[in-house]
Parts: sequence; structure tokens; C-alpha cells
Amino acid sequence: HGYLKDKYTSVNKCGGSGDFGRDVIGQIDQTTWDNYQCKHYDHPLAPGDVWVEIGKLIFHVTEGNISAPENYYFVAPQGCGKTLLDLLNKPEELRKKLTENWEKNCKKKITSKKDILLTSLQTAIDGFDFSIFSAVGPLDLIEQHGKTRWHAARFGNGLQKRPQAESAPADIATK
Repeated sequence: HGYLKDKYTSVNKCGGSGDFGRDVIGQIDQTTWDNYQCKHYDHPLAPGDVWVEIGKLIFHVTEGNISAPENYYFVAPQGCGKTLLDLLNKPEELRKKLTENWEKNCKKKITSKKDILLTSLQTAIDGFDFSIFSAVGPLDLIEQHGKTRWHAARFGNGLQKRPQAESAPADIATK
């Protein structure tokens, strides 16, 4: 969060019910924003972990609750697994797989108020820009965190620099 403040005009943590699938919002300007979707799982993220998040975003954009972000980043302590990383690099395949997994992973999980049928969102899914989805890997996350004032408190100061070595004496001492 501290690192992001240098990148955006404002940063806000949402999270919880009614957040429209937004955890951390980085406001670029009045109308554009990035989303950081944070998952605290004990495993690398798999496609099954993110279908509902992608579905929520498309649903809430379609409903007019929010605008689509410029970028949508998945963030997790163990990063993304290979299958999800491959899909994030192939937006059309990601779109296709979301559609294939809608019934199982999205239909009953987008909102508790009603089932969201794929047929009601298929046009929106077909027209949505899936290239906005990507991930922030654990090493990038640690590097970004290292630029904040909280890094030393959480992880310590790391290795201290060694003091400059003295020059060797010109004469060799005798015993």
C-alpha cells in the first residue's frame, strides 16, 4: 500500500462485502484506476481461484456499479501457478476458459441475491478486454515492499554493510 502511494493519486483499501470485487484501488486520475485483488492462500493461485473474481468484475461493470479498471492485478504470497500465468498471458484463452467454468465457479458465487446466468453476461464477456488481467509475483511484491518505510519493521534491516577494511600495513610486524 505504501509503495502504491507513489504510483497513484490515491490508494484505497476496500475489501469485504459490497466491494464489487475490489481489494485495493490505485486511482490514476478522476476516472481511471487499477485494481489489486489480494488472495491469502496457502498455495499458488490456480484458475479456479480467480474465475469468480473475474466474473464479479464483469458483472459489476455491466451493472454500472463500477467502471472497468485499466489494470487488474492478482496478488498472492505464493504467486500464480503455471496454468494461471499461462492463461493471463493469453487473454482470448482466459475468456474462453471463464465461459467454460462459469456454471461451476461463477453462477451462484457472484452475488448472494441471485444466480447470474452466463447467457445474461455472454455479450459483456465477449466484449470485455481480458488483457487487463495480470499478476504481481511474490518477488516483485517484496521488492515493492522494500521501498516502503514499513519494510524494516516487518523484515528487519537485512544485512548491514561491512565497515571499510583498513589498508594493510607497509611493514610486516615481527613477533
